[in-house]
Amino acid sequence: MRSTKRNLSSRVIPVMAFSLVILAASTSQSLSGQPNAAADFKAKCAACHGTNGGGDTVMGKKFTVRDLRSAVVQKQSDEDIHEIITKGKGHMPAFGKTLDGTTIHSMVAYIRGIAQR
Repeated sequence: MRSTKRNLSSRVIPVMAFSLVILAASTSQSLSGQPNAAADFKAKCAACHGTNGGGDTVMGKKFTVRDLRSAVVQKQSDEDIHEIITKGKGHMPAFGKTLDGTTIHSMVAYIRGIAQR
């Protein structure tokens, strides 16, 4: 009986540990508790704006989304971009109810950095 419990626990514990790591990596926040803007961008924005922000996707072309790297977008204030993410604009949905302010703020910084890549 004792060896059965030991064998079971030697299999279950590593599986549980692995599951926790996967769960932590799949959330929108890193293990440090900080938002993961790249993951959030990929989950919420890349379908239309593309992974590089250029908008060269099927959905981006359909809705004629802005190239986030463009001077037009990059000239907007952080507050303006934050508001667009929060409230949506045109075909873009609002994310204010699904993303908190800190996450949106980190996404604004990510969009600023996308122009540098």
